Amino acid sequence: MAVTRPRSLAVALVVAWAGAACTTGPVAAPATETSARLSDTAGGGSTSDGAPDAVAPLDAPLDLADNDTPVAVDFDAGAPRSADALGDTEPLADTPPDVPPTDSVIGDPTDSQTAELDAAADALTDDAGDAAPFDAIDGVALETASALDALDTGPAVDSDAVPLPDAATAAWGKPVMPADLPQAAFADVTLAYGLTPSASVAPCVAVADFDNNGREDFLIVKYSGPKAIIHAVLLSAAAPVHVESPFDTAIIQPNFGCSVADLNGDAKPDLLVGGYSGSAFYLGDGAGGFVDKSTEWMPYITDFAAFSIQPADLDGDGDLDIFVGAGFDPPSCTALDCKFTETDLVCIVNPPPPNTPKLQDRVLIRGPGLPYVDETPKWNVPGGGTQTVALALDVDDDGKVDLLVGDDFGGHRLLHNKGGTFASFATDIGFHAYAGAMGWTIGEFDGDGLFDVVLAESGPTPLYVQKAPQDGKPFQVEDNGGELGSWWPMWGASAWAPLAADFDHDGQDDLQLGASVNFSPEKAADFKAVCGSSKTNPSANPFAGETSIDVLLLRKPGKGFTPFAMPAGQHPHVVMLEQRLIDLDADGDLDIVQSRPGPSMMASRSRILRNDLVKQGKSIQIVVKGKGLNQDALGTTVTATIGGKTRTRWLNGGSWGATPARFAHFGLGTDAKATDVTVRWPDGSKTPIGDVVGGETKAATWK
Repeated sequence: MAVTRPRSLAVALVVAWAGAACTTGPVAAPATETSARLSDTAGGGSTSDGAPDAVAPLDAPLDLADNDTPVAVDFDAGAPRSADALGDTEPLADTPPDVPPTDSVIGDPTDSQTAELDAAADALTDDAGDAAPFDAIDGVALETASALDALDTGPAVDSDAVPLPDAATAAWGKPVMPADLPQAAFADVTLAYGLTPSASVAPCVAVADFDNNGREDFLIVKYSGPKAIIHAVLLSAAAPVHVESPFDTAIIQPNFGCSVADLNGDAKPDLLVGGYSGSAFYLGDGAGGFVDKSTEWMPYITDFAAFSIQPADLDGDGDLDIFVGAGFDPPSCTALDCKFTETDLVCIVNPPPPNTPKLQDRVLIRGPGLPYVDETPKWNVPGGGTQTVALALDVDDDGKVDLLVGDDFGGHRLLHNKGGTFASFATDIGFHAYAGAMGWTIGEFDGDGLFDVVLAESGPTPLYVQKAPQDGKPFQVEDNGGELGSWWPMWGASAWAPLAADFDHDGQDDLQLGASVNFSPEKAADFKAVCGSSKTNPSANPFAGETSIDVLLLRKPGKGFTPFAMPAGQHPHVVMLEQRLIDLDADGDLDIVQSRPGPSMMASRSRILRNDLVKQGKSIQIVVKGKGLNQDALGTTVTATIGGKTRTRWLNGGSWGATPARFAHFGLGTDAKATDVTVRWPDGSKTPIGDVVGGETKAATWK
């Protein structure tokens, strides 16, 4: 049923504000050593008493020191043992790399600005108390406090009130804290895979078959003093192998998301990494090592911020182009003005942050030679936000790759590919007028056979179910997250990197949402008081007492989700959380590799979660291989008939959750096999595979 929704709890504030700690600027000379292959005893772990590290004051220098003594891991037993074969184990420097310039960080609003906010919020309603009409917000950030009249919201209420559902929604849901949910059966096995849980890492996780042995591997980017290291973990039937390659921090700091794609067509996955001072490109060697080729491939190194990176064949010529979601120049959290309405919490930056060239999303086209060519003006790309996430998806099946784009402190939109340029659609196709932006994913959640999309953000997570297009629009959606259940456990949470997959093998798509912090509704509504605690007590942790619990939403028969809590993170914080799907132990189900908040804004931590859910059936996997300069076959869909219904997987890659590349995983439920399995390639051609029995993996190659 269509529902009256409390539109996003727009505390996107916690996300963009967190970026004030992201690094930039030159640092010490990059490492010069060659990639180091480590033995199965090389990827150390460390013991931990589970006590959270002290959180750095918000306005104090960040301390990246990691004084834990690394130890190697007996991978068979999963227990640490004494060893010193870790390679480079120097402790991280006490002084972190430079933080972004603070000239765009905004102070407390004036009394007159606060009064303007109140007046604007009151103007949201007409005399009858109904929500006022709104226009699409399709820019960087709300321009002034008066722009609140552009938001789709209900009547204003006391800002101290708890944001509970209104009468129209109370019958089928209400906010719930993740700590009160039953536990999902996922186990933290970080040590067993040779990672040090306390080591500082970038918010970058990538999954691909880096050594071409038929198993998906993963990598992280870890800090080592002022340097960084690309750390690949290669999986096989034997113990994991660890390969380390230097990351040139003199070019950029690996602050933001990363993506894997084979850009040069040699069938070896390459790595794209985002940072405050640009994007980096590392060529893969097919054995887990990487070599920096940024200056050869990328058109700019230091003139834009790269928050999300989406490889896709935008111009349809068979090679992979790149869409860069820009970000960020974050505001101070004390510059955020919030006002409750009956169904929402609206927050604006007051005064608004400046729109700078660094925050312009970019279209980088692969031409006949290198480097990539910046064709942003030609493609009619709107201005970016304080942080932008994008996902490539052909929404109308016309053979052209479109983009879903979300802007923090702004709106989100569809950039419809018209063949060399984009047409932008936003609220006119059902998107909210205002939102945060922390990652997209695709699944089929309401049983109608059409794909649905999820945008992770702060507050109730919107789940946009697809509807029949209206008035010639290419795409139409409606947020049914209230009815389906994605709103309620995320009511006060900062959600990141959503993952759609059949985690329990019942034949239906589930949804997993990473959460960097879970606020109570009251605290989420009064975030200025939260960040203000660091001013009254500089040593205080403004997130002390909060939780950092991811949420697993398992599809129930018919419609809707049943929510479960996942193992809690050690450090609640509003900073970035990145994660990827992978079958770590070759048991047929999907596990999760994460980079999640650490004790300070800069210090992310690695975590590996093994899926121990009771399975409702077996699973199958289809592995695809592309051709030419799209060896990943990005843009491929794989369909299978399971339980009499067609199930689909979208292989698009990308950063911040997104979708897998090269592998499609299906749970079978009570069926012994999937039938009519078909791979549809980016050019529209198809490869029929036929029946696939539970437990099988089959491969398909694009001819």
